[in-house]
Amino acid sequence: MRIAILLLVLCGCASVPPDVRTVTLELVASDREMIKKCGHSLFLTAPLGCAKVQGSFCTIVAYAPRTFEDRRKLETLGHELWHCYKGDRNHAN
Repeated sequence: MRIAILLLVLCGCASVPPDVRTVTLELVASDREMIKKCGHSLFLTAPLGCAKVQGSFCTIVAYAPRTFEDRRKLETLGHELWHCYKGDRNHAN
Protein backbone atom coordinates (compact mmCIF):
# COMPACT_ATOMS: atom_id res chain seq x y z
CA MET A 1 0.00 0.00 0.00
CA ARG A 2 1.37 3.41 -0.85
CA ILE A 3 0.35 6.66 0.68
CA ALA A 4 1.94 9.82 -0.60
CA ILE A 5 2.12 12.68 1.82
CA LEU A 6 3.06 15.93 0.21
CA LEU A 7 4.11 18.69 2.53
CA LEU A 8 3.36 21.97 0.82
CA VAL A 9 4.65 25.13 2.35
CA LEU A 10 3.51 28.47 1.02
CA CYS A 11 5.71 31.42 1.83
CA GLY A 12 7.10 34.53 0.24
CA CYS A 13 10.67 33.22 0.43
CA ALA A 14 12.90 33.02 -2.64
CA SER A 15 14.26 29.64 -1.55
CA VAL A 16 12.88 26.61 0.27
CA PRO A 17 14.05 26.26 3.90
CA PRO A 18 16.34 23.24 4.44
CA ASP A 19 13.86 21.57 6.82
CA VAL A 20 11.08 21.36 4.19
CA ARG A 21 10.79 17.92 2.58
CA THR A 22 8.33 16.08 0.41
CA VAL A 23 7.73 12.77 2.19
CA THR A 24 6.42 9.65 0.48
CA LEU A 25 5.28 6.79 2.68
CA GLU A 26 5.41 3.22 1.39
CA LEU A 27 3.69 0.75 3.70
CA VAL A 28 4.67 -2.90 3.23
CA ALA A 29 3.01 -6.06 4.50
CA SER A 30 5.84 -8.63 4.40
CA ASP A 31 9.49 -9.14 5.32
CA ARG A 32 10.21 -9.94 1.66
CA GLU A 33 8.93 -6.50 0.57
CA MET A 34 10.87 -4.79 3.37
CA ILE A 35 14.15 -6.49 2.47
CA LYS A 36 13.61 -5.70 -1.22
CA LYS A 37 13.14 -1.98 -0.45
CA CYS A 38 15.50 -1.51 2.53
CA GLY A 39 17.99 -4.40 2.56
CA HIS A 40 18.91 -6.56 5.53
CA SER A 41 19.43 -5.35 9.08
CA LEU A 42 22.59 -6.04 11.09
CA PHE A 43 21.32 -9.52 12.00
CA LEU A 44 20.38 -10.46 8.39
CA THR A 45 16.70 -10.03 9.13
CA ALA A 46 14.23 -7.53 7.74
CA PRO A 47 14.61 -4.07 9.31
CA LEU A 48 11.60 -2.37 10.91
CA GLY A 49 11.77 0.39 8.30
CA CYS A 50 14.06 2.78 6.46
CA ALA A 51 14.20 6.35 5.20
CA LYS A 52 15.82 7.31 1.91
CA VAL A 53 16.66 10.99 1.54
CA GLN A 54 17.43 12.52 -1.85
CA GLY A 55 17.68 16.30 -1.72
CA SER A 56 14.34 17.71 -0.58
CA PHE A 57 12.57 14.36 -1.03
CA CYS A 58 12.35 11.50 1.43
CA THR A 59 10.78 8.06 1.07
CA ILE A 60 9.85 6.17 4.23
CA VAL A 61 9.33 2.41 3.98
CA ALA A 62 7.65 0.79 6.98
CA TYR A 63 5.23 -1.97 7.96
CA ALA A 64 1.58 -0.95 7.92
CA PRO A 65 0.23 -0.48 11.46
CA ARG A 66 -2.81 -2.68 12.13
CA THR A 67 -4.48 -0.37 14.62
CA PHE A 68 -3.92 2.99 16.27
CA GLU A 69 -2.55 1.06 19.29
CA ASP A 70 0.17 -0.64 17.21
CA ARG A 71 2.91 1.24 19.09
CA ARG A 72 5.94 -0.54 17.63
CA LYS A 73 5.00 0.20 14.02
CA LEU A 74 3.85 3.75 14.80
CA GLU A 75 7.11 4.41 16.66
CA THR A 76 9.01 3.16 13.62
CA LEU A 77 7.13 5.62 11.38
CA GLY A 78 8.11 8.48 13.70
CA HIS A 79 11.70 7.25 13.89
CA GLU A 80 12.03 7.12 10.11
CA LEU A 81 10.41 10.56 9.74
CA TRP A 82 13.10 11.86 12.12
CA HIS A 83 15.73 10.42 9.74
CA CYS A 84 14.08 12.34 6.88
CA TYR A 85 14.83 15.59 8.68
CA LYS A 86 17.93 14.82 10.74
CA GLY A 87 19.67 12.13 8.68
CA ASP A 88 21.55 9.15 10.07
CA ARG A 89 22.27 9.29 13.78
CA ASN A 90 25.99 9.54 12.99
CA HIS A 91 25.75 11.99 10.13
CA ALA A 92 23.97 15.32 9.88
CA ASN A 93 21.76 15.89 6.85
